[in-house]
This record gives sequence, structure tokens and C-alpha cells, in this order.
Amino acid sequence: MATRDAEPLASLTRTRVKLGVLIVLGVFSVVSGAAAWITLTIIVCCLAVPAAVAVQDGADAARALLLLPPRRPLGRDGRKA
Repeated sequence: MATRDAEPLASLTRTRVKLGVLIVLGVFSVVSGAAAWITLTIIVCCLAVPAAVAVQDGADAARALLLLPPRRPLGRDGRKA
């Protein structure tokens, strides 16, 4: 099992490209009227990629994968700084 200090298994850029390809395939599958099972499989894979990144590298890596800004740390009173 990988530790937090270990190198990531795949770069975030490569994973982002693969996620983009899955999204394009999912949209194409819906638009072209492909079989429901294949469309559902592609959509589930699209949802599984960020979840796998979060499990492997943490929530910050999943946010970076989806191009979301990092969370701001909370102040001493529990409010955003």
C-alpha cells in the first residue's frame, strides 16, 4: 500500500486526460443512442475515477483533478480565514 510520501501511481495530468476521454465517450454514447448498459458503464467509470484518486492520494488530489481550488484552512474559531 502506498504511503503519502510515495510517488503517485499516475500523473494527475494523464488521469485528467483519461477522465476527459471517458466524458467525451459518455456524451457520444448518449447522443448516438448506444445500448443502455454501455452508457451506464461509461458513466460509472467517469464517477469512479475521481473516487479512486481521492482514495489513493487524498481529497486534495481529487479536487486538483477536477480543477477545483484547494480548500481554505479554517481559523481558530472554525470559520474560514
